[in-house]
Amino acid sequence: MTEESSSSSSSTVSSYQDYDQDQSPTSCHPPQEELNDDQPQCEYHTAPQGVEYSQNPTVFGQILQGTSPAITLHETTNTLCFKDIHPHAPLHGLVIPKRCIRTIQDLQSTDLELLEEMFQAARAVLQQHQPQAWKRGDYRLCFHVPPFNSVNHLHLHVMAPVAKMNWYPRYIRYNVRTELAVSLDTVRERLMMMVVPPEQPRPKETMKFPTKPMRKQKVGQLNGKEQKTNQQTYNATTTKKRNGLGKYWANQTNRKGVSSPTSRSHWAR
Repeated sequence: MTEESSSSSSSTVSSYQDYDQDQSPTSCHPPQEELNDDQPQCEYHTAPQGVEYSQNPTVFGQILQGTSPAITLHETTNTLCFKDIHPHAPLHGLVIPKRCIRTIQDLQSTDLELLEEMFQAARAVLQQHQPQAWKRGDYRLCFHVPPFNSVNHLHLHVMAPVAKMNWYPRYIRYNVRTELAVSLDTVRERLMMMVVPPEQPRPKETMKFPTKPMRKQKVGQLNGKEQKTNQQTYNATTTKKRNGLGKYWANQTNRKGVSSPTSRSHWAR
C-alpha cells in the first residue's frame, strides 16, 4: 500500500473517528465474529437534487447534507437509517426522517404515515441484518423522551438482539418502562387518539336522578352482607319492641288501656 492510498483512506473516515473518540468504554460493541465483509462501509450521503438540509444544524442534518459520513443501512423516500456511532447492541441503527422534526413532542396527527414508513424501514433492517432476532421478537424500537434525547432530531432506535445488550442500556437507558424512553407503538397510539374525535356526551335522560322503580331495583341488588346486616337490625328493633323495652311499647299499650309488662301496675293486679 502506498502512502497516498493510506492517507486518502484515513481522511475518508477521519471525522467519523473523531466523533467516536469520546465513546464510553462500557458500551456494547458487536462481537468480532459477527462482523463480515458484506457490511456497508462508512460513506457520505448524497442529498437529492434540489433538496437542502442546511437549516438543520444537528449532526443528523450534516449526515443528510453529506458533510458528515455515516454507515447507511437503509434508505427510503422520507427516511434514512444508519448505524449508531455508539452501538449498544450487535445491531443498533437509527431511523430518522429527512424532514426536520426535533422530538416526539413535535409530532402531529398528520405524521402517522411517516411513523409507518419509519417502522417499515426498521423492519427491513432487522430482516436483513438480524433475521433470527426478528423472528424471535428479540428487538427493541424506541424513542428517547426529552430531555433525555442526545440529538434534537427525531430518531428511532433499532436494537437487536436485546438478549446481548449490557444491563445499563437494556434495563435503564433504552427501557420503555421508564421515563427515559417510549416505544414506537405508544407514540403511534397517542397520535391516533389525536385523530379520533372525543366521545359524545351522554344523553340527558341518563343524567336524571333515579326514579322510584330504579331505587327499588337498586335496593334489590344489595349484596348478601348488606342484606344480612339489615335483617339483624330489623330483628333487634322488633325484639326490643315486643319485649316492652323503651317508651315506644309503653305508649302503645297505655293508649289501648293495657299496662306494660314491665310496669308496677301490671304486677299489682
